[in-house]
Amino acid sequence: MPFVLASLPLFVRLVQSVKRWYDSRLITHLINGGKYGFGIVMYGMYYNWRYHGNARSGASFALYCLAATIYSSYASAWDFLMDWSVLRLPPRTRYPLLREELLYSNHIPVRDENHPENGNAERFQDVLHCNCACRTRCALVTTLTLCPDHERHD
Repeated sequence: MPFVLASLPLFVRLVQSVKRWYDSRLITHLINGGKYGFGIVMYGMYYNWRYHGNARSGASFALYCLAATIYSSYASAWDFLMDWSVLRLPPRTRYPLLREELLYSNHIPVRDENHPENGNAERFQDVLHCNCACRTRCALVTTLTLCPDHERHD
């Protein structure tokens, strides 16, 4: 049951990606779906390792570490290159290393105490999302492999 619950969000996104590919026939949707599919494989390896014991040796642990490393690399590369367009160099761009359409204007908004809704909430939310995504991708491998067996919680 924990495997199903952990994989459910990834499965939903996988189905969405396959549907988008079916509708548009763009291969990028299948590559994006592969990210979610490999996440399900990674969770399967994790639960297989935990089911067969907590030893930090053996085939199930090695397969889990390999799957987690590949998934983290795959998902992070997709996020940086495709979702956030980091290092994308379109021809004749006005803003090198950035998207052609900028979300924010060229002025820095100052928070008005009388109107707190005019603050930098959207920018902070974007930074928080980026930080959480990177930490989540790296935390699974490091937490499970570095903490002692008696401190782990299932």
